[in-house]
Amino acid sequence: MPSPLHSAKSILRVRAMGGASAELLIYGDIGESWAGSSVSAKEVVDTLNALSGVTEINVRINSAGGSVTDGLAIYNALRRHPARKLVTIDGVAASIASLIAMAGDVVAMPRTSLLMIHAPWSTTTGNADELRRFADVLDGWSSTMAEAYSAKSNQPVASVLALLGDGADHWYTGDEAVAAGFADEIAGMEHAGNTAPGVDPAEYAQGFSRFISRAPARIAASLRDLAEGATAMPDAAQKDMILAAERDRRSMIRAMAGANFDDPKYRDFVTHSMDNSAVTPEAFGHDLLARMAAGREPIGGGFHPEHAAGGRACGDFVNAAGDALVIRAGITVAKPHAGSRDFMTMDVAELARACLSRAGKSNREFDRVGAIRAALSTSDFPALLGNALGKSLRTGYEAEPQSHALWARFVQVEDFKPQIRALLSSAPELLHVPEGSEYPHGAIGDDSAVYAVAKFGRIIRLTWEALINDDLGAFVRVPQAMGQAARRKEADLVYGLFAANGGAGPTMQDTKTLFHADHANLATGTASLDAAGLSYARTLLRKQTAKGGGLLNLQPRYLIVPAELETAAETLLATSQRAAVQGSSGNVLPSWIGGLIPVVEPRLAANAFYIAAAPEQVDTLEVAGLASDRAAPVIEEHNEFVRDSQGWKVRHVVAAAFTDWRGIVKVPVA
Repeated sequence: MPSPLHSAKSILRVRAMGGASAELLIYGDIGESWAGSSVSAKEVVDTLNALSGVTEINVRINSAGGSVTDGLAIYNALRRHPARKLVTIDGVAASIASLIAMAGDVVAMPRTSLLMIHAPWSTTTGNADELRRFADVLDGWSSTMAEAYSAKSNQPVASVLALLGDGADHWYTGDEAVAAGFADEIAGMEHAGNTAPGVDPAEYAQGFSRFISRAPARIAASLRDLAEGATAMPDAAQKDMILAAERDRRSMIRAMAGANFDDPKYRDFVTHSMDNSAVTPEAFGHDLLARMAAGREPIGGGFHPEHAAGGRACGDFVNAAGDALVIRAGITVAKPHAGSRDFMTMDVAELARACLSRAGKSNREFDRVGAIRAALSTSDFPALLGNALGKSLRTGYEAEPQSHALWARFVQVEDFKPQIRALLSSAPELLHVPEGSEYPHGAIGDDSAVYAVAKFGRIIRLTWEALINDDLGAFVRVPQAMGQAARRKEADLVYGLFAANGGAGPTMQDTKTLFHADHANLATGTASLDAAGLSYARTLLRKQTAKGGGLLNLQPRYLIVPAELETAAETLLATSQRAAVQGSSGNVLPSWIGGLIPVVEPRLAANAFYIAAAPEQVDTLEVAGLASDRAAPVIEEHNEFVRDSQGWKVRHVVAAAFTDWRGIVKVPVA
C-alpha cells in the first residue's frame, strides 16, 4: 500500500507483503533538501507510525546518501520500531544511507551491491570561529554515527572513528561488508538492481555519479552499471549526472596540479587535461609526474633526498601504495593511509612508472615490461611490495585465533642466547627485624628457568610472469596465510609441551616433569569435568608455596580444556553463572566456577583438563620473540636473480617454555 504521506517529490514506497509483514523501499537521496527526488525522515517516521500489527519490515535500500540529520532520524526510527527489520541493499547504500542500513536486525547484500562509509561532510560560510564550530558539529555527527556502525559490526568505537576520521571513502562489496561485520549475509539476486515499483531509474541513480570519479576502478564500474540501469535515463537526469561527474573530475585535476597550475611551464598542459573529459585524474597525475621528471636526474647518480633513511615523503608513498595493494587483495586495513585511494586503480605497471618518476627517471622510453624491470632497481618499488606483504603478514598473525594468546605471558628477548628467568615464586620470605638489628640477607632462588628462542621460516616467491600479469591480488594474500601459520607454530610449540613425557609435561629445572606429585599440581583422576574436580584442583593451586617460603594463595583464572570437553565446560560455567545471577541457594555450583575464563584447545589430549593462575600472579608459561622483530613474524626481500623472480623471506623467531609449575594444575579424567 503506498503511503499517503509522501509528496510529489518523494520516492519513499511502502507496501503490504501479506500477513504481518511490510516492505519499505528507500530508493533515492536522503533528506528533503538534497535533490529533486528524496526520502525525508518525517515521511519514514510517519509511515512507520502508520504501520499497525506488523511484526516484520523488509527495508530495501538503493541510495547515494544525503542529509546526515535525516539519516540519523531514520536510523533511530527504524531501531525504535518493535518489528523485526530485514534490510537488503539492492544496489548501493552510500554515505548516510549506509548508516540507515545498520538499523537492520539482519542486513543482507547481494554480491553485486555496494556499501560505502565515510565521515560526514558539508559546506558552510563564515569567519574562522564559525568554521571551527561547524567542524565540531561534524565531529559530533561522526561520534554518533560511529556508535551505530560499532553496534552493528561489533568493531570498537575507536576503530570506527578512525575509519571515519581518515577522510577516505570506504567501499565494501557484499562479501567485504559481511567480513567487516557491517552486513550479516549474502542475499540472492531477486531484488538486486531492480527498480522500486513505480519509480523511474533516474530518480535514484542521479546521486551515484558524484562518487564515480573518485571511487576505485572496480567500484566505479559497478556504480556506472547501477547508475545507468537497464532503462535509458531521461535527458535531464542524464545531463545532471554527467555534469556532476565532470565537475568532480575537473576539481580533482585542479587540486592535483596545485601550484603547478600557475606555472607557465605546465599551465597549458593542466588546462588541456581539465578540458579533455577523457583524461582521468589518475592519468593526469602520472603524466604530470613524468613531465616534472623529464630530462632530470637526481643529484648523486640516482640518489633522492626523500629516500634517505626512509624519509617521510618516501614513507608516505610506500605506505599509501602498500595499503592500496593490501585493500585491493581483499584484506581489511584498520587505518589505511589517507593517500591510499589515489593508488586503488593503478595496476603494477602504473605503480612501476610512478616509482620511476619519483626516482627522477623518465619512463616514457619503457613499455610495460621494461617499466617493471627498471622499477625493480629503484628503492620505492621493492619497498612498496615489501610493505604490502608485511602488512598482510601482520594482519594474518594478529587475526589468527589461537588459544595460548589468552593465558600465556609474551616477552621479547634480545638474542638467541639461553634466557635465564628468575622465578617470582623464589623470592625469599620477609623476616622480623628487631629494633637496632641488621636486616637479614636473602636471595632469589637458584632454580631459574632456562630456554632459548629458535628460528622458523619459509621463502615465498613472486615470478616475473606474475608481475607482468599483475597477479598481485592473490600473491598479497599469501603472507596473510604465512602470518596465520606463524601463530599456529606458536600454538604447536606451546601445546607440544603438554604432550612431552607421555603427557606429564617437560622436564623442569628440578629434574622432575611439569605435572608431578612432588609439585603438588597433579590432581587425582575424576570421572568427568565437574565441580568436585575443579574444587580439588583449586585447593592444590591455593596451597602452592614459594621456594623462599610462604603460601602463594593463587587464584584460578583459566579453565583449559581439550575440544572433547568444550561442551561440558560451557555447561558447567553457564550453570554457575546463572545461579549467581538468579541468587539461587541450595545444591548449586559455586559462583567462582562461573568466573573462570574458558580456553579450548584441540591440540590437547582428551584425557585431562587444567586450571591456571593469571600470569600477573606467578610465572607459568612464557612465549618469547625476538625484540628486533617486535616479537612477531617479519618479511624480508630476497632477490632471486637466477630464477628471474622476486622473493621474500618470512621469519618468525619464537620459543615457548614453562618457567614454573606452581601456576597450573592438571586434572586427569577417565
